[in-house]
Amino acid sequence: MVKSKGTLKEEFGVTFPNESDYSAEDLRNALWNIVDSYKDEIRTLSQSEIDAIVSPQTKDMVFNSDTNCLQVYVGAWLNVLLGKSTGRADEIYFAFEVTFDGESGSGAEGTIVLPEMFVPASYVCYQTIWSATGMDTGAEVIAFGVDVDASNNIFSKDLDEIDEESTKVETPTGNLTKTATQRRIVGSVAGGDITQGKLSITTKFMRV
Repeated sequence: MVKSKGTLKEEFGVTFPNESDYSAEDLRNALWNIVDSYKDEIRTLSQSEIDAIVSPQTKDMVFNSDTNCLQVYVGAWLNVLLGKSTGRADEIYFAFEVTFDGESGSGAEGTIVLPEMFVPASYVCYQTIWSATGMDTGAEVIAFGVDVDASNNIFSKDLDEIDEESTKVETPTGNLTKTATQRRIVGSVAGGDITQGKLSITTKFMRV
């Protein structure tokens, strides 16, 4: 049973009075109550300390003291935003960069290799913030999205559409695709190899 600290202290004074014999059962019950009432605190760690965590477990949570953000591990450390409207709306966002060099996984036509990032079920992408540097022009298309459900719902543009001079904030205008189950964020290049430049993406998802 979960009990407050005050309640536990009062019970200890009654169960374990001064100069009396204590039964093993009473001691076990007291210890069990302490364990049951213990609440895990979210650790406050720097980014370097978070990076040094070996084999983090899914749903581990930390507070990043460098970014002042609560983070949860779902294959990668993700920032968690909590907001309220008429009810509670859960939001998460993912931030990543890709440097293109024309090699497999980093610019060659086909799959872009990304850190493991997973979107929970019943979330939609409602905003993407992106910027690019050093990109070439052309008809090659870069796309990011969620596997299976919508592989381009985060970002999809050819090189001619990418404006390197400013950061862009884009909101979908059509129907939003909800994740049917937990999905991995994926990326791809189509129409040829991309051999230079860097693209930075921050994408926001909301549970619906």
